[in-house]
Amino acid sequence: MKKFNEFVNENYPWGAANDPYAPWNQSEPDVEYILELTESGEVELIERNHISREPDNEDWEDEKTTIDPVYMDQFICKKLNIKYEDFEDDGIEITGVEDINGKRLKYKFITVHGEFETDWDELEYVASGKEFNI
Repeated sequence: MKKFNEFVNENYPWGAANDPYAPWNQSEPDVEYILELTESGEVELIERNHISREPDNEDWEDEKTTIDPVYMDQFICKKLNIKYEDFEDDGIEITGVEDINGKRLKYKFITVHGEFETDWDELEYVASGKEFNI
C-alpha cells in the first residue's frame, strides 16, 4: 500500500523534485549572447540582460555592438591565413555551437575562402578595433 506522499509526485521519479540537475529545476541564464547579421551584412553582438522572466511579462535590456565590416574582413583574413588584398567578400554564414559551460557560445563562420570557429570574447575584441588599426 502506498503512502499519501508517494502520490504527490507520481509523475516524477522518487526524489526527483529535489534533483538540481533535473530540467524542471534548471533556471534560465540571466544573460544571453546573440550574434546576428544585419540587413546591411554587418555582424552585431547582442548581450541580452534579462531583468524579469515573469510568465506573461518577460523584460530585458539589450546592449548591442556592431563590428565594423573592415575589421570583420581583416579578422576573417587573419583566421583563414589569407591576404586582405585577396579577400572577396561574398558574404558569410554563421552557425552557433554551444560552449562547454552552456552560457557563451562558440561560432562557426563559413565563407567562400573556408571556415573557422571563434568565440564571443574574440568577437568583442574585434569589435573594439584595437588590433586592426588602419
